[in-house]
Amino acid sequence: MKRPLVVAVIIVTALLVALFFCGLFSSRPPTKQPSKVSLSSLDQNAPPDKPSPTPCNEPLPELCPDWTPDPQVAESIGSFPEITHELCPPDAEATQKPIFTNEVVFREGKFVRPGNFINEQGELFSIIVSGADEMSVRQYTDNMLMCADAFFADQASPAKPDELDEFAANSLDALLAMPESLLIEIDYIAQSGVTTPDAEKLLYAMAAQNVSVPPLPLADFQNQPDPLIVQLELTLADEVFLEFQTDRIVDFIIDPAINRAVYHNYRSKCQMRARVTVRMAESQGAGSVSALLYRNGFPVQSRILNKDEGIVKATLRHSSAPQHTTYDFGVYGRRNQSRYRISGSWVKSYNASVPSGGGSVCP
Repeated sequence: MKRPLVVAVIIVTALLVALFFCGLFSSRPPTKQPSKVSLSSLDQNAPPDKPSPTPCNEPLPELCPDWTPDPQVAESIGSFPEITHELCPPDAEATQKPIFTNEVVFREGKFVRPGNFINEQGELFSIIVSGADEMSVRQYTDNMLMCADAFFADQASPAKPDELDEFAANSLDALLAMPESLLIEIDYIAQSGVTTPDAEKLLYAMAAQNVSVPPLPLADFQNQPDPLIVQLELTLADEVFLEFQTDRIVDFIIDPAINRAVYHNYRSKCQMRARVTVRMAESQGAGSVSALLYRNGFPVQSRILNKDEGIVKATLRHSSAPQHTTYDFGVYGRRNQSRYRISGSWVKSYNASVPSGGGSVCP
């Protein structure tokens, strides 16, 4: 009788153990199955091949990397003939200092410092630098090196006095309104009849007396009582223009420094063609600027230079022939202590149909 009892105990014990382990395993959470993801959903959630463009916080759209000009404004109307540069080819260096007046005057809401430059051929140029900040005007002019040249083209461009460009200026105002921005105006104004060293001495003496040529009226140069001006023996550029009866070209090179969010504007009044090359200074460290070309206040070309990226040179040019317009070359600082070299050319046309024997159609 004991044996069946033992068997029964063994069976009961086995059942209890089985029930125990079943309860243990059934208390575990169910194993999580991997979710099925379609390839299409993966494609939708994947990052794009190219990152989204970085927001541009510059004051004007033409300073942003993805800017493109308005085709109606940017299209070059006329041809731009190749120019044989004489004293100031685009890759030359600026080595001479212009002569500015000691005094910076406040005129029409701007600090203005006029000056003169005479090259080895006795050609006299005016340089007028103005801005809202007197210290910026002084620093630019005190450290300015330049080259300048005026010469004549092989022929005159066809043009009529009534074909003046009527576009209205707009976006330059925002750049020139920045506190440290500068306006630089350069023009060939006269031919000196004395040797260059003697003419320089006269210009230094004039600057010490805060006299420059201009702002004295161009038509009154030879009638000025100032003996220094009389000794320069000036023949006005317009008179030389009439003698040669062909297009006049002005070349210049300037080598300045610029800081972040500062704008330097080089203005040419009433020209048919303009060309500019901007190059980062090789001797300096890092630097970045925007090179800009404006036609009567509208941006027509823009390039970003950055030494870190190996982009150190840009050439911009535009022709409005036979129309006349105002061209502005601009350099906008994108990094502090950047240094650049700007070389520009302006072409002013001669037209035989102008009353009084021909000349420029410009006012």
